[in-house]
Amino acid sequence: MNMNRIRVRSIFLLIALSVAAAPIPARAADASDKKVEGTVQAITVNNEKDFTINGKTYPMEQLARRLKSAGAKADSEIRVQIPRDTPVATLTKLSTLLMQAGYVKFIFVKPRHAESIPGK
Repeated sequence: MNMNRIRVRSIFLLIALSVAAAPIPARAADASDKKVEGTVQAITVNNEKDFTINGKTYPMEQLARRLKSAGAKADSEIRVQIPRDTPVATLTKLSTLLMQAGYVKFIFVKPRHAESIPGK
């Protein structure tokens, strides 16, 4: 009987340690969160040659400079909205430009698209 109590305690200890060591999921940032505010930059790729940031369009070669002037830091999250049919070569060029400028937290986002099927 004493051996069973030790096993049960060991199991509970393992469970408690695994719960304590589990990563806490990041919560979504809202506008009132002072720490997160200003760390996410959004750009929109118009085509292979230019992009839009803060409502203004610039040539792709100015991507790093314009992000820095918009307040993006090396640890900022950058969301790059791309057209649905963007070629892989353009994504590679964008990734290279962002990494050369020191940005490592970027993600490509395509516009959402929903289709309805008639009769269903």
